[in-house]
Amino acid sequence: MTGVGIIGGGRWARVIASVLPQVWAGPVTVCSPGHPAAWDDRPTGWRLASLSDVFADPAIGHVIIARRARDHAPTVLAALAAGKAVLVEKPFCLTRAEADAILAAGGDCQTGLVFLYAPNQARFRAAVLSAGRPERIEVDWADPAAEWRYGAAKRHDEALNVVQNMLPHVWSLVRPLLDGPLNLAAASTANGGQSVTLRLHGAADVVVRLHSNAAGRVRRLSVSGQGLDAVLDFAREPGDAVLNGAVLDVATGHSSPLAAELSAFLYGPRHPLGQVAKAVEALDLTLQAMPRIRAQQAAALRQGEGLAALREVALGGVAGDGIPSDRAAVARWLGMDEKAADFDAAWRAATGGDGRAHNPATGN
Repeated sequence: MTGVGIIGGGRWARVIASVLPQVWAGPVTVCSPGHPAAWDDRPTGWRLASLSDVFADPAIGHVIIARRARDHAPTVLAALAAGKAVLVEKPFCLTRAEADAILAAGGDCQTGLVFLYAPNQARFRAAVLSAGRPERIEVDWADPAAEWRYGAAKRHDEALNVVQNMLPHVWSLVRPLLDGPLNLAAASTANGGQSVTLRLHGAADVVVRLHSNAAGRVRRLSVSGQGLDAVLDFAREPGDAVLNGAVLDVATGHSSPLAAELSAFLYGPRHPLGQVAKAVEALDLTLQAMPRIRAQQAAALRQGEGLAALREVALGGVAGDGIPSDRAAVARWLGMDEKAADFDAAWRAATGGDGRAHNPATGN
């Protein structure tokens, strides 16, 4: 029996650690390169190691990576080079160059898309596809500013735009309902890019509405077509579903999607869309959308609106590639004078008053 390694020390890494014993009784090694003390309260018998020790240990065959998004690609590449089977949380990388490097590396690499394994989603998909062909799909997805999930406060990575953060999950809801890929038709923003509406074209027309810092949690999937009208509302799992006016049971047999995903990673069978070679479609959609989103964010900022967007860009880079931008680069992107009083005031407000951007997300 080979061991399992968990790399990361933030909330989601610890959620994974809490669920893993449901499906795995073997040795576990944990590692948080940026915050080793995060694992001071690790379960008895679990080993704490450095990143290099995890990669060098031949007894660790499976590695689960849940770090900050900007750290995912180099960690994945190092794990694959060490011959590990990899499960990396979404987004598995932030640029096409990173994705191409991961794909070229070969090896066994999955990305964390728990809804591919959710029993309520599987039952809903099966019922929808047996009733007719989807022609229009709508997804409403919102996260509140503060939320308590899995026994801890949920915080998003402020360096990520809502599309970078949420679209992989949305793609995993929509893509199994369709034959063939999706392409971006339009992207519009509000609230400095904290709210984004995407219109996608493929085998069906898809409308995706994403919101961060919303009033409440929203998870709603609607599917329509000739003789087909279905809705799954799963803000509270397993949720409530209706198909052509009749209540659809999505609760019977429901269990932890994360436990199912971890079990599939360790033992199989795995969902084919979880392989990075397929999940790169979600990244490509994101990369199609981001230039339009950034342009709209810049226009709002030049009008003195959307300080959250300025903080996002200061943390994540104007290209959305996970590389922090400095003040001068952001000013050039906006077409503003770095020394101007209005830019200085906005920059200080967005970065906490000291002119430097600090990301509170603890995914290391």
